[in-house]
Order: sequence, then structure tokens, then C-alpha cells
Amino acid sequence: MCPSDDVAMPAPAPLAFEPARVMSGAHQVGCLDNCPICAPQWRGPHAITLDDNQSQTTLARVLHESSAVHARNSNVLDKHGDLVLKLWNSTTVTQRKALVKSAHPAIHDGRGFPVATYLTEEMKSDPVNHAQKHRPAFLAPFITLGNVCDGKENLIALIQHHTGCSPADWASFHYEQHHLPFMTGYLSAAYNTHCVVMYGENYGSLVEWNAEDAHALKIVSFSRFHLAAESELEVLRFTERIVGTILLLGPSPRSEGGRQNWDALITKGALPQDGFFNPAFSTPPAFDITNVLELLRPRHEAIQDEHRLVQSESDALRQVLAKAQSMPYAAFSTKQDKAAYLVHLAMLPTERNDTWDYLMMEVELAAKELQRHSAEGSSLSREYDAALAMLEHVLDQQFTIERVQLRIALGVCSDFAKTLKAMQRQSSDSAERIGLYSVDELLFHVIALAHHTQPTAEPMSWHLREINTLPEGQLKRLNQLTFDLMSDLMALDEALTMVRSHRPRCSSLAQVLGLQTAAPPARGAQQIVSGLREGTQGFSMTNYAREFNERRSRLHPISIYNVVDPKEKLSMLQAPVTNT
Repeated sequence: MCPSDDVAMPAPAPLAFEPARVMSGAHQVGCLDNCPICAPQWRGPHAITLDDNQSQTTLARVLHESSAVHARNSNVLDKHGDLVLKLWNSTTVTQRKALVKSAHPAIHDGRGFPVATYLTEEMKSDPVNHAQKHRPAFLAPFITLGNVCDGKENLIALIQHHTGCSPADWASFHYEQHHLPFMTGYLSAAYNTHCVVMYGENYGSLVEWNAEDAHALKIVSFSRFHLAAESELEVLRFTERIVGTILLLGPSPRSEGGRQNWDALITKGALPQDGFFNPAFSTPPAFDITNVLELLRPRHEAIQDEHRLVQSESDALRQVLAKAQSMPYAAFSTKQDKAAYLVHLAMLPTERNDTWDYLMMEVELAAKELQRHSAEGSSLSREYDAALAMLEHVLDQQFTIERVQLRIALGVCSDFAKTLKAMQRQSSDSAERIGLYSVDELLFHVIALAHHTQPTAEPMSWHLREINTLPEGQLKRLNQLTFDLMSDLMALDEALTMVRSHRPRCSSLAQVLGLQTAAPPARGAQQIVSGLREGTQGFSMTNYAREFNERRSRLHPISIYNVVDPKEKLSMLQAPVTNT
């Protein structure tokens, strides 16, 4: 039945999961369900709806308490930092764990959070109620017994970076941490249709949603900002409790010994520096194009060295192929599959070299453009925005290429082949997949790295970090190629994290290429693709975007290699040469 023209149709809900707003005077959020930026901010469980006055009060309370605890922590370190350092360094691992448990009884006691928690009987029987029990862990998933206690310097780093940096500095980091638990329902939040300013002088202010600021992540939903603020407050409370617990080990009354030794330790660079493996125990992610280049160059040089070796030393390639040739046919479906894999393996050093040459060319060109505008000290121009968008695109594209190569490498590994084929038929959130974690943790992680890209899959960085903590005996099941590809993925993931930490966020690739030309419609208007930034300049291509397009069409090796699977490569090599 078609509605008549004189019957008013209800306006489409901005997000299908939006609860009633009977107490809120705010306008409804204006974006649509398919916006990749807005949807993760609203699509999740809301425990309670707050009116605007309640929301203001809630925000003021958590921000004020965070500021107060942060100030108290700084004051204690200024007075007793050296004593805290001395007492903590005098403890054994067992003593450290006992101290941390006394300060944080609900701390996750083991590895693998949150997947290990999903497998507990209590979570299987009543996930909603028991998720609330684990709320502190979901708010700050990096605070686990192992992360804090395995190295003496870890707790010192956590205290230093969350005292030396303000709660506002950590807001974006916590926001990113909560995508999955919020979306999957393990982390509920209070609801209001307003958004909150994410950074700058108006940080923490309640404001109405608007497309431009929302898609630049200048503002985020009230729910997600409140969770991020709660998360940093949880960290600050923990550091206050553990410092107080450590000081109880010392003499009483305490004299003020200052923090000279503490500061000397920081100056020496003795604390964990690897932001990828210690994301909450290092400084908050920040965009610096020089750091992006320094991060990627070692991987590029290693790939170039391998390529030169294979080209100049015939024995090098022969040894690689001999190892693959010795693999049992059981690892392949047919003899042709094995031959196709050998072709892929022979071409892989050249493919990796060419794709990384192209990647580094684009990164260096983007760096030149970004540094030029930074040196000029002007506001962010459209050319700067285009360079940043292209940089994110090429990094993300290379990450996808590496995952495809990892999938091929794992698919024929004799230790994994049979199980991989079975697991590929399962969805990323199936009970069987999660159950695999308790049977074969390494296999669980490598399958996820190679195959699971759904929104409900765990972040790739989490799987890579967890693999890094596995016993050496388990890691021996992986060959050198797999390790090399995972090293590439680590570098690319960290580079992407840096780029995506830039505020304001850059426009989308489609925008800077002029393929999308409008912001999201108002409610009730004709629906178009959402997730676009508002602007008055239109979306014609900038010079940088036009040059990028030309380079991509001429130079990108993906058209030669990565759209062709191993079987097609084999067929192309076997095809007779004909005159045309």
C-alpha cells in the first residue's frame, strides 16, 4: 500500500538504535545510520537517558574529579617520587602483583582480555550483568596484572604519562579504545542527544551536533565522551591508590625527598618507548610526520635488502622455494595449488619491494606537503587536508595488501592449513571462533589477522600485541615470512594510529577526489550517502589530489600484482605467447 500524498510520513530516525528523548531539549542528531564516523558514537547500549541539566552535571562531576585526582597525583610525585621509585624497585614480581591487587581488586588477572573474559561461565550465562562487573576492565583494558607488573618500569611509565599529560590529552586515546565494547554491548553508557567538545579550549562543553565538527571529531557523542572521561578517571584513581599502597611500605612519618631520581629516569629514556606494544604506558598517540617516516623506513629497508638478496644470490631464492617444495601436498587442495603458491613465493620479494617503494614515495611526498604548510604557520588548507587524506589512504591500502599476503602464507603452512580451512567458514563472532582461544591461542590470533575484518572483530593491533606475548615455543610454529609480514602490519598499524590521531580529522578520500559533494541531509530530507564534511568550497580536487591521481594511475604496482591471485599468476605464466 502506497501512502497518499497528504499523509505525513515520519522522518527517518537519525540512528535506528536511538532511544526516546522525552527529557531532552536537544535536537536529534542529524546523521544517518551508515555514517562510519557517527554510527560508532551512538550505536550501543544506553543504560539511562539524561536531560540536559543532568548531562551538564554529570560531565562537570567527572571532569572536576579527574582534574582533582590528577593534581593530587602530581603533588605526591613532587614530594615523594624518589621514595615511590625506590620502594617499587625493591619488590619482586610476586610482591608487585600483591600490591597491585590490593590497590585494584577487580584487575584482570591474566592475558587475553577481553576474549578470555568472554569464555568464563559467568559471562556465558549472563553477559549483561557480568559485563557490569568487569566494567573497570572494559573502561581501561590495558590495566591488567601482566601489563602493570611484568616489568618494574611499566607502572612507573603508567604513572608518569598519566600524570605528565592532562586528562584531555588522553581523551582521543580512550575514545578509540571503546569502539568494540560499546558497539557489542559490554560497555553501557548514559545517553543525551548533545555532543561534547573533544579538545581545545572548550574541551568538555556540551554542544549540539553539527556535521562539520562531528566528522572532524572535534565533537563526539555525549555517551562516548563520558566513557572516555570515565576511563581516564579510572586510570588516575588506580595510580593514586597504587602510589598510596607503595608508600605504606616506607618509613612513617615520611620526609619530602623530591623526585630527582624519578626525573633522571625519565630523562635517560629508561621507560617503555614502544607506543605500539605499550599504548597506555607511553605518551598519547600524536601525529608527527617525521615519526611516521622513521617508523616505516626500517621495514622498507629490510624489504629492499631481501629483494636485493634474492636478485643477486640465486641460492637465496632457491632455499626459499626448496622449503615450500618440501611441504606436503596435504597442505594444498591440488598439485596446481602448490605450483601456484611457488609462483607466488618467487614473485613475493619483488611485489613487496614494489608496493613499499610506492608507499614510501607517497609518504615522503605527503610529508613534504604537510611540513610546508606547518612551516608557513597558516591554518590547515585544503592542500594539507588532501595530503593527510592521501597519506591515510595509502597506509590503509598497504595494510590490506599485507593482510592478503599473510592470508596466503598462513593458508599453506602445514601446521595451520587444515584448521584454517575449517575456520574460514565461520563468522568472525561465532562461538566456535571465540572457543578456539582456549584451545590454540596462536591460531586464534593469526586467523583473525588474516581473515576477520567485520566491525565486531577485535582490533588488529590487539592480536599483534597478544602474539608478541606468547611463549617462544608457540611462536616457533610461524615461519620467517609470517614474522616479516606481521612486522610490516605492526609498523603500518602504528603509523595509521598516528595519522588518525590528527585533530581535526582529515576529509575522506572520496571527498578530496571530488567524488562526494554534500554533507548529510537534515532529518526528513532525501537520504544520501552520509559521513561527509560540510563546507562552502565545494569538493573540486586540489592540486595535490590531482597529482596523486595521476601518480596512482601510472605507478601503483597493485594493478600488476595484488589483484591477481596465485592461480591466475600461474595460468598467465603457462599461457603460450602469441603474436598480436
